[in-house]
This record gives sequence, C-alpha cells and structure tokens, in this order.
Amino acid sequence: FGGIGWDPKDASYQPGITLLSLSDTAPEEKRFARPKNATRPAGSMLHETTAAMLDSGEILIMGGGKNADEDGQNIDIYNPETDTWRKTISTGVTRNKASSVLLPDGTVLILAGEDSYQTDKNIGNRLSSTLYNPAKHTFVNLKPWTDDTQMRGYHNTAVLLKDGSVLIGGGRVYEKGAEGKFRIGCERPELRIFQPPYLFKGNRPILDAATEGSKIRFGKTTFTVKFSGAEVKKTSGVVLMALGAQTHSFDQNQRIVTLKYLKKSDKELEVTPPEDSSVAPEGQYFLFLISEEGTPSIARSVQVVSK
Repeated sequence: FGGIGWDPKDASYQPGITLLSLSDTAPEEKRFARPKNATRPAGSMLHETTAAMLDSGEILIMGGGKNADEDGQNIDIYNPETDTWRKTISTGVTRNKASSVLLPDGTVLILAGEDSYQTDKNIGNRLSSTLYNPAKHTFVNLKPWTDDTQMRGYHNTAVLLKDGSVLIGGGRVYEKGAEGKFRIGCERPELRIFQPPYLFKGNRPILDAATEGSKIRFGKTTFTVKFSGAEVKKTSGVVLMALGAQTHSFDQNQRIVTLKYLKKSDKELEVTPPEDSSVAPEGQYFLFLISEEGTPSIARSVQVVSK
C-alpha cells in the first residue's frame, strides 16, 4: 500500500491502496492496479501507517498520513472485495509508525509509534495501547505502563507469542524533533511482554500435547483436537495464527484463520482444515482454542501443508 508512485509532489502520484497481481501471465504494465475507491477516507497518504488483514479479509489501516490531529489518529477499514470503507473511527491518539498485532480472539492490538512531525497537532498518549474490535467496530485505549515513559518510535516491533501475550521491543526515541538516547540502527534495546485483557477473563482451554507439531492438510478431511480445561466457544473457538514477521510498522506474514468445527465428544473437537492456500498459505502456524469468555489456550505449533 502507499499508492502508485512515491512522491506527493509528482502529478502521477495516487495515494491509496494498490493491488498487485502475482499471476505469471500478467504483463508488467498491468501488474499493479488501483481500485476506484482506494484512497483513504480522509484523502490521506498511507505514509507512516500500520496495517493488518482482519479475519473478514478487510484491511485495517491506522495512523500516519498527513494530519496529526485527523487521519493520524484514525482507524480506517477497507474491504477489497467491495472496494468500500467502513465509517472512520477516531482513537484520540496520534500515531506515526505504530505496530498492529492480530490477536487470536479476532481483536487487533495497536501500540507504540512516535509523534507526528506536526508537533503542535499531536494528541493523546502514544504510551497507551489501543484494542480494536472488528466485529463491533469499536476500540478502547488501555492504560499505559507506569514504569515506562519513553516512546517506541521508528523500528518498534511487536509479535504474538504462544501464550497469547505480545512481545514488544525496539523503537527510536526523540523529543520535539530531536533524536534522543537511541538512534537509528540502535533503538531501545530492552524487550517487554504485554498481556492483553483477555488473559484475565477466565480459565484457558488446554490443548492436548499430541497436537504439537501436527500437520494440517488442505481439504475437507477433518481432524480431531483433544482438549481439557475451559469449554471452547461455539463459534470462532478454533483459530490458526500465522507467525509474526514484522518490519517498519507492517507485519506481512500475520494472518488469522477461523476454522469450522463440531463437538465430537465432551473434550474432543472435529475440525475442518482450510480449504486451500488462498485461505491459509502453507507454513507454520499457532493453533489456539478460545474459551467462551474469550481467553485463548496456550497455542500448539502446527504446519499447514498441501499434501
């Protein structure tokens, strides 16, 4: 994303989402296409935003842009199938170069980021994380850490861990346009673990140890998952989460795939695998179970394969 061309002063620059064809038969001049409504609702560039693909196939875009007190605080949701946008949500927090992490309950954690260059227009507290709920199209700004007053700006990173928590690290620090203690190439050296609110809602389901290392094959042949502990949600209770691989505010590998299932017995589920690689590209995933209260299990590592 970012538009065809890169320089806003260039007359050919078209800010917005651009689709890329991976077809071997697509001619180079037609490999990129810009949908009719690809421009963000505020008419902004996508520069310095963070983005994530939701379970629905929609694209979440947050922050960045050209106006710190407008699109710099906004969550915009784009549907590539219908070429439409949901109504913009203002979070009340300006974020440039933030991180966004898909969580196994379907919500998105948006965190860190630095001030906009428009220092007089920055609003909110970037030390506070934002939790976005795509199903309800709502958000909540969480309380910041009390023992960490430094920003995590450019090059900050955040990835989902097996226990449902989020590993946070890196990020430059500057104040009023001047770089602070950590410079580019030498960002904040310490790591932190963030525990989302869902970890405190109730007991976890517990995946059977035999699930670890299992191969899940595309198609309609179901597989059995054994568990104990808390009951699994009747819908959206089994999910695959692709492993994180973030760089520069964007994680091109993360993906959430909700799997259909039937309850086979008291503590057994009969799960339908992804249909094909368009739903879940082959590779390594975390398999999570989600309780009725929304608390995830500790994941098991699985591999999605075609054969």
